Amino acid sequence: HTLYSLDNNTGPSSPSRSLPTLTLDSGLFFDREIKQGKYTQTLEPRLFYTYTPFEDQSDLPVFDTALTNFSESNQLFLENRFTGKDRIADTNQLTFALNSRLQDRENGKELFKASIGQVINFADRKVTLPGGTILTGKRSDLVLELTGRLSDNFLLASTASLNNEDKSISSYDLLLNYQDEKKRIANISFRKLNTELEQISFSGSLPINDKWSMVGSLDQDIKNDRNLEALAGIEYQDCCWKTRLVVKRYLTSDNINYETPIFLEFELKGLGNIGTSASRQIKEKIYGYDDF
Repeated sequence: HTLYSLDNNTGPSSPSRSLPTLTLDSGLFFDREIKQGKYTQTLEPRLFYTYTPFEDQSDLPVFDTALTNFSESNQLFLENRFTGKDRIADTNQLTFALNSRLQDRENGKELFKASIGQVINFADRKVTLPGGTILTGKRSDLVLELTGRLSDNFLLASTASLNNEDKSISSYDLLLNYQDEKKRIANISFRKLNTELEQISFSGSLPINDKWSMVGSLDQDIKNDRNLEALAGIEYQDCCWKTRLVVKRYLTSDNINYETPIFLEFELKGLGNIGTSASRQIKEKIYGYDDF
């Protein structure tokens, strides 16, 4: 349920919306030992169904909502194809996915992962953003994902979306991740989204000592020679508490102006957080990061 209180609005001053969503998630897990019991190979089929009825939401404003980019395997299992809460998508779809993993039985590390998945739509998707069009396709792009560990410290991951009509690659991304026992993290990635975006990204985390560490990330649009987003932060932790300060600068939806929010967070270990979620901002931008 969402209720707005609006000033200087051409429509209703207090529009509201209530919508139910039904999801059913099921899966199976098979595994076997290979190479004389040195490795475990898994096979994991999964079915995910979600349903949300249609409701006209054209009288609702759009403050922080956008359409998600269908370019990663986790997009297959979203209940709402929009970010934010200004639009709740009408949905009647079934996702089929298949994962296979290879794990080292001695230390439990995942050495290799392969995934494939696709969404089947049973109805047109009528809810849109202003200026958008109704989506009519019955099948989504086919999403493929491969992740492999090159060594104890290096991991290579790739994702590609294949167009359902002509089988061409509509988008893909490549990621090289480094992580060691000293909790140092470094990432470099490249993403191409249709003809719209060619992006290179750098991110990482560097401990200074046992208590202080630095984090940072940079997303650069190399096609249009502009910065999309930059993040810098510092963390401090002691035995019982920790704090994070993060500064973020990102290009707004008008593709002209930038905003620079600041996130400050305090955490009492085991009890909870106070303040804006700086840790969430870091986890979204730095692959492999965890709040140790």
